[in-house]
Amino acid sequence: MLTVARPPDFGEEVETEAVVENSRRHAHHIQKPLKDKAPNAHLEVSVGHPAVKITAYAESHGIDLIVMGHRGKTLFERWLIGSVAKKVISYAPCSVYVVR
Repeated sequence: MLTVARPPDFGEEVETEAVVENSRRHAHHIQKPLKDKAPNAHLEVSVGHPAVKITAYAESHGIDLIVMGHRGKTLFERWLIGSVAKKVISYAPCSVYVVR
């Protein structure tokens, strides 16, 4: 399972590092219950743009299927900032299953 922590778009280097570290801790916290239920599962945290990291990870690890969630933002929000799921579907080297 890959969790991607997205760094802030703006800010000082020190602020960015603090935000990224906080995001990493949050991702590990989210993954802990999964690790407890599936001790053999491979869990990883990466930092960067989610769509780029997910598609690159799938390509470099020979992944057959990407399963991901969708936040369900409004139409205007999706148009304004784009959808990670939409970008992953467009660029993934394998099939993508989006859960709403």
